[in-house]
Order: sequence, then structure tokens, then C-alpha cells
Amino acid sequence: MNPKPFVKLRQPRFVIRPDLPGDLVKFYEEHEGVGLESSSDRVVRICLLDELSRINCQDLHVIGKDTIPGWSEAFAAVQIGISQFFDEILYVLKAPVCAEGSILTIGVGVAGPEGSGADILEAALVLANSFTDWLQHLKRMDWVEYGLIPGEIAKLPKSMQQGLRQYYLSLNPGITWGAT
Repeated sequence: MNPKPFVKLRQPRFVIRPDLPGDLVKFYEEHEGVGLESSSDRVVRICLLDELSRINCQDLHVIGKDTIPGWSEAFAAVQIGISQFFDEILYVLKAPVCAEGSILTIGVGVAGPEGSGADILEAALVLANSFTDWLQHLKRMDWVEYGLIPGEIAKLPKSMQQGLRQYYLSLNPGITWGAT
């Protein structure tokens, strides 16, 4: 079992972060992420409250100062974590390929393309339709995010492989590994 990427607080705290969506505020009132500096043995590392940051397209390490049509002017997110490979895990505020509130990962080794629409990005993958859905998915998978390590799906029982491939394909119609 992969370690859970957050802990439940002993007692709730009051979070005043008007820059964050309500579901993230609610989560952080009762939980704390393990932090970006926690063990790289974790497939997913969720940010500490103080590490959460709003970002735009130019803040993404795979895009930087490049201009990407459809993305440069239409992307905003909150970075909520990273993968063990330093792929950025994002809570979407605005994106050309998925709905607000979706969880998206972007990184050099990400096996995309993500979402749907004309402005797909090869190095991105939608992980869930919402933060709550994503946490439930992670829990079902013993805290392993197989979208970040799709090659590991082949090591799972066949019935589990089919379910996971269908899950990611439903979120990312352009991926080729979802149909295998």
C-alpha cells in the first residue's frame, strides 16, 4: 500500500484563503497534505496548506515562457501536489479541455493527451472530474494514482486493468493506453 498523501488533523482549523475554491478550503480545515518535500516514494504528494498556489500557463514547468494556443490565455489552476516524477497536480480553475474543479496533471512524462476539445496538450492528463472524486479514486486504489504510472496497470488483475483503463479513457478520450 502506498502511503496516504495527507493526514487528518487532530482538531479542525479555520482556513482563511479566499484565493481557494470552497472544496479545497473545506478539505484543509480538517486535513493537511504531506507536502511537496515529503518522500519521493509516494506516487502522489499533496501540498501543505501553505504550499498551495494559484498558477497560470507560464508557471507550468513544461510550458514556461512558451505560448500555447488555447492555453496561454485560458488556463488557471491551483497547484495541489506533485507526483514522484515532479508532474504538477492541479485543481483546474479554467482550462480549454476540462471543467472547472477537475484534477489535471501536467508533466514531461505524462501519458496524455488530456480531456477533450481542440486544444489538447500531450503532456497532460485529467485525473478526475472533481477533488472529492479524485480523493475517493485514490482511496480505492490504495493511494496510487495509476494515471501517473499507466505502465503499472498491466501488473494488476485483468478486471482491475479494464476498469482503470475505462476510467481514464472516459476522462481523456485521446489517450491510446486507455483502450489497450
